[in-house]
Amino acid sequence: MAMITVLRLRAPGEAESEPAGEDGVTVMMADTPEDLLNHVAARPFDVVVVPAEIALTPYCNRLAASSGTHPLVVAASEKGHAVIDFETGEEKTDTVTGIVGDIIKRHAKVHDLATFPEEDPDPVMRVGGNGRVLYANEAGKKVLKAWGTDEGGVLPETWQEVVADSLASARITRRDVDLEGSDFTLACVPLPGADCANFYGVDITERKRTENAIQDANRKLNLLNSIIRHDLFNQITVLQGYLDLIRETGEGGPYLDRIAEAAARIRRQVEFGRDYQELGVRGPTWQAAGDEMNNAFLSLSPQGIRLECEVDPRLEVFADPLIGRVFYNLVDNTVRHSKGACTVRFSAEPSENGLSLIYEDDGPGIPEERKKDLFGWPSGKKRGLGMTLSSEILSLTGLSIREEGTAGQGVRFAIAVPPSRFRYREEHP
Repeated sequence: MAMITVLRLRAPGEAESEPAGEDGVTVMMADTPEDLLNHVAARPFDVVVVPAEIALTPYCNRLAASSGTHPLVVAASEKGHAVIDFETGEEKTDTVTGIVGDIIKRHAKVHDLATFPEEDPDPVMRVGGNGRVLYANEAGKKVLKAWGTDEGGVLPETWQEVVADSLASARITRRDVDLEGSDFTLACVPLPGADCANFYGVDITERKRTENAIQDANRKLNLLNSIIRHDLFNQITVLQGYLDLIRETGEGGPYLDRIAEAAARIRRQVEFGRDYQELGVRGPTWQAAGDEMNNAFLSLSPQGIRLECEVDPRLEVFADPLIGRVFYNLVDNTVRHSKGACTVRFSAEPSENGLSLIYEDDGPGIPEERKKDLFGWPSGKKRGLGMTLSSEILSLTGLSIREEGTAGQGVRFAIAVPPSRFRYREEHP
């Protein structure tokens, strides 16, 4: 509950002071106007009830303001009652009881709001632009202690830079910090129009523990996947080796091609699992689209097919590092499904929503009935996983892919790149 102090002249026979009641109000008495002014000079009060002729004097105004007394003072006289604002000098008529009650309620509300930081179990601090700590609640003092400073002291240099950057940019800055075995996120919030900022801390210890447990579980799963995938690759290599030997001897019989096709399919599925495991593991980066396409084409080196890469060498897209796999899958799709294709063309053109990377070939194209499920998860044995993986890779940074070609005239894949996801690299001499 807020504690309010009221000072007024004592009537004959009244006690020297009244203890705080249930409403949290403590009333102090002064015997004479001069004694009342001395009390005001010695300490601040929330409410001062004085004769109007005293309250209106400049001396009383200056005295109250210098001591920290609230700028509103209740004045009482035979002619009526008034509230004097020390800052503006405004006066309004009202009853003393009503005015005191209003001021008490207002002070109580302000006081209750002011106690919020103290009651907060997480750190709350206020720091000046010079790095000096102006305020810290109990949890904040523990943070300061860990940093080797205290309320009234100066923040470590690293955190002074955080305050300076936040004030300069007028933006909230967040940092994670480990304090004596507990993890916190500290948000530095600049105060508009003031050369200071507030720090608000949130305990993220449990969240961090959960994240670490998930990361540890993923690490173990990835290790298991890597071991199984490695063994599968070895066995598939052995199987394909024996298939080649059988072909050479001519003893394979009519089912040899089906066995070889099944082995190749298993290999592609294992490769898909490897790539999908890496999806999103590394953060997106700016990558030269033309270079990635050239590298993908060279890694396949398809016989009888040439690449025409018309993309500006300076063009970069912000995408997952596996974007090279997207281009590889497009070329591989041409090699395996576009019978008779001789040319692959890779270009870029502006669109209504940014930029489109265009991949085309001069093969037979894709029938309309197959396009609707081209990028979904396959349900039939005739479908591969390459286009599905490509769509997933692109979606990580807001890119998308669709097929716009006409059956009989070759494929045309368009990769939509939003404005914030492409740029042209500056050439430096």
